[in-house]
Amino acid sequence: MIVCPGDRRLSNAKLKSATGVKTRMASAEEALAATGFGPGGVCPFGLAEGVALFLDKSLASYTTIYPAAGTDSSGVAMTFEQLVTVTGGTVGDFLADPADL
Repeated sequence: MIVCPGDRRLSNAKLKSATGVKTRMASAEEALAATGFGPGGVCPFGLAEGVALFLDKSLASYTTIYPAAGTDSSGVAMTFEQLVTVTGGTVGDFLADPADL
């Protein structure tokens, strides 16, 4: 699972470098089966074992972020540092460079 700003595109090459496999967007059914949450509400907390979590470092530029909290209309306010601590996610650069778009 990738947590990143919604206004930027992910880099498939960077994700492949980080994960070692080719990635793609999960379907709604795949997201629900893997996480227990539907699209727009996938929560980065309490994920099943085996679900890797990647946090884009650009989120650190925001004072407060609102990761989804189980529904497409709920979120929980926290700092990037809190998100990293609570989830244990891997922090990195996973966004496409503007020149690559």
